[in-house]
Amino acid sequence: MLPVTKAVSVSKDPITLMSCALSMMLGRSPAEWVKKAEMLLRYDDIQAPIVTLFLDGLNERRKSDWTELLTRLQDEPYRQRVRVLATCRPYAFEHDFNEFVGLSQKPQVIRIGLFTDPELDRGLKNHKIRRSSLSDEMTELLRRPRLFDLALRYREELEKVGEFTPARLYWEDWKDRLARNRDILAEPDFKEALRQVAKAIDKASPNPSRIATADLHHAVRNANPFADNPERVLQTLTELVDGGLAERSGEDTRLTLSFAAFALGWDLWRRALELPADWTIGQIVSEVRSWIEPWGGASFDCEVLRVASWAAALADGRRAAQAAIFALWLDRPNLSDEHEDDMLAISRRINTALVDVAEYVWFAGDAEASERLAYIIRPLTGASELRVALIERARHWAGLVGLMEWPFLGQTDDRSALREKRLERLRKRLGNRLVLNEPFKEADETLTIADGEEPDGSHAFGYAVSVLAFHRRDDLMPLIRAWSIAGSVRYGDHDDKYIAALLRGAEPSEITLVDQALSQAQSFTLGNDILMAHAAGSLGRAIGTPQAMTVVAHAFDKSGLRDERQELIKTISVWERPATVEEAIQKVADETEKPHVRLSSARDWLLHPEMRLPERLVREATDFARNLEVTAIYQSRGHTSESLALEHWMPVLARAARDDRAAITRRLSGHVAAGQVSAETALFGIIMEMSVLDAADLVPLVSIPGDDTDGGRIFVGKGRRRAD
Repeated sequence: MLPVTKAVSVSKDPITLMSCALSMMLGRSPAEWVKKAEMLLRYDDIQAPIVTLFLDGLNERRKSDWTELLTRLQDEPYRQRVRVLATCRPYAFEHDFNEFVGLSQKPQVIRIGLFTDPELDRGLKNHKIRRSSLSDEMTELLRRPRLFDLALRYREELEKVGEFTPARLYWEDWKDRLARNRDILAEPDFKEALRQVAKAIDKASPNPSRIATADLHHAVRNANPFADNPERVLQTLTELVDGGLAERSGEDTRLTLSFAAFALGWDLWRRALELPADWTIGQIVSEVRSWIEPWGGASFDCEVLRVASWAAALADGRRAAQAAIFALWLDRPNLSDEHEDDMLAISRRINTALVDVAEYVWFAGDAEASERLAYIIRPLTGASELRVALIERARHWAGLVGLMEWPFLGQTDDRSALREKRLERLRKRLGNRLVLNEPFKEADETLTIADGEEPDGSHAFGYAVSVLAFHRRDDLMPLIRAWSIAGSVRYGDHDDKYIAALLRGAEPSEITLVDQALSQAQSFTLGNDILMAHAAGSLGRAIGTPQAMTVVAHAFDKSGLRDERQELIKTISVWERPATVEEAIQKVADETEKPHVRLSSARDWLLHPEMRLPERLVREATDFARNLEVTAIYQSRGHTSESLALEHWMPVLARAARDDRAAITRRLSGHVAAGQVSAETALFGIIMEMSVLDAADLVPLVSIPGDDTDGGRIFVGKGRRRAD
């Protein structure tokens, strides 16, 4: 068999072609092989060897070369002496080599299709790969023999960097075609062709997969009108059709959705780069969102943004555009596991640009996108460069205080009265140091109190703390300090739960962080500054130990904060424990000067194992639990009467009604799964009140989406330390 590959010059003369093939295979010049080739054809019929010419890739040469050669091979002395085995792309064979059927000896056509299940399993087994280890999308991709070969060649290299995904292989596929020296458009021309195809697809909306064949030819031809080889247009179209990316259908060509998304995604990235250089991520997101609206639905939009994100990650370009496209992709609903695999792979590439993505997504407030990003970014925050960048940005977020944007104000019409109430509170704490809408320094921390629509940084800060704590905590003291000071001016600090979980859930090996926090709280008390006293109060309550509470009490006493000092009764472990429930309630009432006190106000005492609970209280608590409708516990804003009642009875349920408490949790977890109650609400609104629940009881029932058991244990640490 003599292989005639791309490296062998095609000759219409069979002897010359055979000589060139022998030279390429065995060495020496073609001229030295001419006589030997002629001798092969001089044997009589009995002795004559059969020469098989293997013509690899008919579609990669001009058809006129092959037509004359094959015609001559049917005549003497080649007839019956030379056999031909050829490969050709189906599209090219059917549309451009149909005159072969006019040969006197009809060619036998063998079509090679997609791998069947047994063939695919056999191929994977030969390479020691289990099909179960591949996604459905990757499995379907590997059914194509060419892509099977490509995937195996690149698998080890791409797996090392976490990029063995179908979307990533699309790029490697075309690079590989170019590397094999095919007569297709060069890479810059191909990318321009993608943009031209994208325009044709956009024109075909709302059916982006079907475009006129003439438009497709026009798009490829116009990619480089000065190209010196018009055959490349045909070859490029052939690669698309026979590569399974498109199929002819009458006057139209139907593109696969994956290739349509591939073209649109590349074009989207290029268009994003052409937007004004001073545009913010939010402005770019708004513009790009308007581009993708006509394209036929969320699933297709996801595929386009997936490709655009890969294009951005594999190229050098504007960081804001890169972050905007990735953020918009995160915001798509119902993303598949394959998409999240690509997100993880791309995240490793864009690295510190993830901080910009986080700033946009976490400030935008979409829960699904925020949790998805937290899940994706969390494994990467152990890397020093990204970790340092996120800590620094989170410190900035801690100091962004929205005067009227946090906490939620509910359905109130009198915003002006609330604004004045909050301003008065700030004046008491800051005095003439109060500045609105401009950065200012307090104890070396930068604060900005926004009196307008600007969002508060609390939400983003909380997410940052949760992902950073996944790997380690020993370097998070700058965030704890920034939060303490910002919390002293923020009206109702939402992030106390994150910092409390961070400190109270610390492992014994991380106890130095708690010591540092206590030392910081003590340093806040050195002067008589009211703001620093409140900072000490925030930090001390987060630490939650009797020693910390003593520091807080000293700070409040020193600064004359009598009301704040009385509020410390909420953390009552610093006072002597009463003997009975009645005494505990009376002590709370005396300290707070309130006539009516809920049981939860004395929960630290009631949870103590030596505190005897009257049968009457246990009976009333269990009756309440068995009749509770859990969907009534929470609204989007504020408390309900049911939630207040549950808070009242929770210490008793935690101590004496484990079965009823567990039943509430199971019912609640069902509503979490149905999307009626957020998992975070479930954790912090109910489970934290149960306090003594072990993490093993909690995590299998309710978990934060995108979080795992270890994450659940961190949050439970707050409740457990309170009980301790």
